[in-house]
Amino acid sequence: MRTLPDNPSLDYLRRQAKDLLVSIRQAQPESHIQLADAQTALAQQYGFRTWRELKAEIDRRSGRAQIADPALAQQIATRFGLGSVTAPMQSVAPATETGRPWALDTDHGRWAVKQLQSWYGVENLADKAETDVRLQKAALAAGVLVPRPVRSMSGAIVESIDGKSWRVSEWVRSGPPFSAPVSDALAHQAGALLARLHALALQPDRPMEPWYTPINTPEEWAALADSASANRVDWATSLQDLLEDVADLWRMATTAAPPAPILCHCGFGPANTRVARDGRLVVLGWEHAGGFPPNWEVANAIVAWCVGPQRNAADAQAARSFINGYRSIMGNSPALDLSCFTAEAAGWLNYAYGQIRCALDTADPDQRQFMHRNVRHLLQHAPSVAWFERVLDGVSTTGVR
Repeated sequence: MRTLPDNPSLDYLRRQAKDLLVSIRQAQPESHIQLADAQTALAQQYGFRTWRELKAEIDRRSGRAQIADPALAQQIATRFGLGSVTAPMQSVAPATETGRPWALDTDHGRWAVKQLQSWYGVENLADKAETDVRLQKAALAAGVLVPRPVRSMSGAIVESIDGKSWRVSEWVRSGPPFSAPVSDALAHQAGALLARLHALALQPDRPMEPWYTPINTPEEWAALADSASANRVDWATSLQDLLEDVADLWRMATTAAPPAPILCHCGFGPANTRVARDGRLVVLGWEHAGGFPPNWEVANAIVAWCVGPQRNAADAQAARSFINGYRSIMGNSPALDLSCFTAEAAGWLNYAYGQIRCALDTADPDQRQFMHRNVRHLLQHAPSVAWFERVLDGVSTTGVR
């Protein structure tokens, strides 16, 4: 499920809905879809049934961004050599598994600040940050637009301040995130951009993250479903109905041997890409960068960029454009088969299990409402082995199999 920023803009959401309308009409020229339909589809991506419900949530959250302690903001600015703080440091979005983003204004400009938190399999945040900075520096040298990482006055990427870990990058002014399926032109740009990253062929400095294999067994999922039923949550039956598909995904994700990895972005999708003011695509969200098979990342990217709100299959036109963009840089098409979706399957299993566990355990009313909405969305859009086969069939029309 997509997550709203802390101070969401209705104008940005309207622009997202218009972009989505163009893409859906391109993918389904025979349909009579209208803007209201695209708005509903977008609202459902954010976990709401209707556009009206999404607008009501925007009104409720307006002006609710958190304000950091001014002394902390200046400490961060001083430690990273950013100048004097000129406005309150505000949260940009809720915390994710990698941390929480903030915006900091100083007399030297605006900066993207992230309060980091440990996530599964990552023991040393500073070492992990150096990995993604190595890829970002190479990407910048290759002409990819990236928010430049900022080192502290001591030369570190991550600094500990008030017992928490912080990092900073330049702020890039850009438009809203995209919604899949994207237009042919955007899919082509995205494919070419991913190929530029793969063409770097940087060797990873550590093995693939354990996140890309399932953490919980089918038996643990069955116990989780029993717990949901005992708690009488409204999505308990949906979870029980998915247990067979979960077992199939687990088998799929535990039997495939990954090909040789290179250093990859590991999150290359519409949510981490924007259009900058100069019209170029800017790539964000580098914290997951690490060793990963490039054809697996292509498969993940096709799901992210080319599968629409109904999640039936990959839009063939968008997939063809994505592959053509990739081929325009690499000179050949990636070899794709069902095993390439191994990490996508494992990632969904691991994320969904964690979100379900949190939804059952949390007591905070606001957090509980969000978590249960997220779980309902996850279960309604759960993948299956048959679904990955349909995605692959959509991609096969591009000549890739």
